[in-house]
Amino acid sequence: MWHRFLNILIQSRDSFLVALGTTGLGWWVQGIIWFVVTESATYLVIWALRGKESMKSRARENFKVGLIVWVVVMACVYTPIFAWNSIKVIYTDHTGLVNRIKELKDKNSRLVDPKSRDEEIRKLQAEVNNLTRELGKSKKSGMGEQQLHIVLMYYPVGKGTVAFGDKTGRIIMLIAITNKTISPVDMILTCTEDFTPTDGPRLGIGGVYLTRFAKALNSRSAELTIGFPAWTPETPLGLPVFTEAKDMSCELKPK
Repeated sequence: MWHRFLNILIQSRDSFLVALGTTGLGWWVQGIIWFVVTESATYLVIWALRGKESMKSRARENFKVGLIVWVVVMACVYTPIFAWNSIKVIYTDHTGLVNRIKELKDKNSRLVDPKSRDEEIRKLQAEVNNLTRELGKSKKSGMGEQQLHIVLMYYPVGKGTVAFGDKTGRIIMLIAITNKTISPVDMILTCTEDFTPTDGPRLGIGGVYLTRFAKALNSRSAELTIGFPAWTPETPLGLPVFTEAKDMSCELKPK
């Protein structure tokens, strides 16, 4: 509590000095100059009204009067300025806290429970393995030139909705499995609903890519390119996309 109060007080002081266009040392110099001017003005006024002798005989009293006048003038001039800058600092600090709380709530809504995440990963890996085996069987039993088959799966990233630019929706990881080795990858992704790629396509986990990008052609289609390495049945292709739709289906075809 005291630490926060001291922090706001320091920020108010800095804002106050900026408003005056000076520094801490400069403000003290101004105060001393104001004191000298105030005292001199007090003595001159008393000299003019009561004479030199009266001024000398009541020098101590005149000094007190000048000091009081100086304090009152300083308070009248600087107190409103300091108060206004304190209000600005408190408002800015409060706004920053509100925004920070909102950011933390948004992040919290996107957090995934580690146990459920691991379970989803295991299920997804099992589905990928099954599809890979099925495609491998079709490859062995096929006659002549093997036809290209691409299977798409949809995996929601996180729980609930997320903010993406000025829109609110969800992030979906599109995972594609092929039965043929493709290199370079140059595909067109078409979906039934509007979507936006949030990153380029990836093969497997990690990897070094010669070229990798997802270029939106319109609101419902995008061009996916990977120059290297090759896309094989053993390395699923993943593409994260953002969509406001609750449900959609997609198709991935060679360009």
